[in-house]
Amino acid sequence: MTGNLKHFEEYYFAGNQIFEKEHTWAVANLTFPYKNFTIPKVDAIIDSERSLIFETFFSEENIITFSHKTFQALQLPRPVLIFGHKGIVNQFRDWGFDMYDDIIDHGYDLEPDFILRQQLILDQLTVDINYTEELLQNFEKRAIHNQNLLKQYKKEWPMFLETIYEQIKGLA
Repeated sequence: MTGNLKHFEEYYFAGNQIFEKEHTWAVANLTFPYKNFTIPKVDAIIDSERSLIFETFFSEENIITFSHKTFQALQLPRPVLIFGHKGIVNQFRDWGFDMYDDIIDHGYDLEPDFILRQQLILDQLTVDINYTEELLQNFEKRAIHNQNLLKQYKKEWPMFLETIYEQIKGLA
């Protein structure tokens, strides 16, 4: 591992000792970047039942950060769970994204303790989703909604960024 990657892994693991068994297994059994599938990445993503996004930062209070990982997952026709800062799901919901609230219990998003938040997210992975052709068509419509919203934000990005900047200034 490179120095920065090793530092990140040490930082991440420092607050997650209760997941030592799972972490050890993942490091031993998944290639880095993590890859536990043998089919092309796009096919693996398409065949998954839901997307579980581990954002890079998740434990700092009073901030929300997100990366391309979440924006990519929001465009797929499947429910999304995000392990990020407290309130990250609510932020995307406020921006108009469909977060599949009728399929996924995003109650974890309000949990201030990131260890408990992670446990609550993992619990959601055990909830069965009864996939039918009708449900898949519904998920396709949701994905198109999220894609169109991203396209709209791309066009409006300079104004959108200015709005966020003004909101941040108002908090200072």
